[in-house]
Parts: sequence; structure tokens; C-alpha cells
Amino acid sequence: MAEHHSPEPQQEAPKASWGVISVVATIVVLVGFVVGDYLLDAAHEREARLTQQPAAAEAPAEAGAEGEAAPEGEGEAAVAVSGDAVFQSAGCGACHAVGGQGGKVGPALDGVGAKGKDHIRESIVQPDKVVAEGYAAGLMPKTFEKTLKPAELDALVDWLASK
Repeated sequence: MAEHHSPEPQQEAPKASWGVISVVATIVVLVGFVVGDYLLDAAHEREARLTQQPAAAEAPAEAGAEGEAAPEGEGEAAVAVSGDAVFQSAGCGACHAVGGQGGKVGPALDGVGAKGKDHIRESIVQPDKVVAEGYAAGLMPKTFEKTLKPAELDALVDWLASK
């Protein structure tokens, strides 16, 4: 009879484990919805800002038409501002910090420029290929190559390379 009682506790343990797994799975799904909703809102905000940028871009072209060339450093500043805008509108700052500002889900990006533009671009479009030490794979969205326009991705890479 003692042998008959020992299998019962073993059978109950998996039932308890399935309950824990169900709760964890539910939490993961709910967090996924919240993060997905946040990223969708960020994409809509970015799209709204981008539709407003062409008007601002016309002003420098008109100044150039008058025969005055833009100062050499001004183009780099425009890229940095644009890259910063992409960083904010794409929601990067929700997980990554730059200059002490931003999230802590992903690694801080201060000093990332030392790794080079190729590494930065690859980390954005294939985030699980090389994962920073101390961070888990699968946390960063793998959609930025599709959701960012090529010019946005270039500006973001250039801006991060300056950090």
C-alpha cells in the first residue's frame, strides 16, 4: 500500500506545474500586448513626424538655391538630429539609455559607436545574432528592418555611431 501512495504525489506535481506555466504564459501574453501596443503607438507617432519633415527639408534647399552652400558641419548635425528623432519615435529609448536617459531593459548605448556602423546596423536588424552580455535573446523586436525606412535606419545608425 505504501507503494500505491508514492505515485500519487508524483502525479500531482505536474498538475501544479501546469498551473504555474499557465499563469506565466498568461503574463507573457499580456506583457506582449502592452509592449506591442506601445510600439504601434510609437510607429504612428513616427509616421506623423515623418509626414511633417518634408516641409522642413525644403527650407535648406531654398537657401542653397540662393547660392549659399550649407556649412560643412551642418549636414552632420542634421543627421544627428534625425537619428535622435528616429531613436525616440521608434521607441528605442523605452528599452535603451543614451546619456543616462532611457530604459534599462536593453543595454545602454553609450560608447556603441566604437563597435562600428556595421555592428550597430546588424544589431538593429538582426538583434539576436549577437546579444550583449547579461541580456536575453528575443527581447528586442526583429521588425525594425521592415518598419524603418532605409533613410531612417541610416540616420539611426549614423547617430548611434556618434555615441
